[in-house]
Amino acid sequence: MKFITPFFIAFSLNSHNEIVKLGIIASRKVGGAVKRNRSKRLLRASFSENQRVLKNISIVLIARGSILNAKYEEIKSWMSNLTTKVIN
Repeated sequence: MKFITPFFIAFSLNSHNEIVKLGIIASRKVGGAVKRNRSKRLLRASFSENQRVLKNISIVLIARGSILNAKYEEIKSWMSNLTTKVIN
């Protein structure tokens, strides 16, 4: 399943493990190393708050350049939308 937001693109795939796997990609289009690491930290933090409801899934998040100008609450709300779509 593909989920596109203004701040990230997400791909999800059901897996046979009971572990939730997360992969985060931030290309050089996002910015230098500091900006890429900040975008990955924001995505990881927002995902960890919604991780408890997920099971048997692998998710890849691709950061977009606009994530650097976003507030954490905006990213968190898009991430909760993602988790509800993945569950259903």
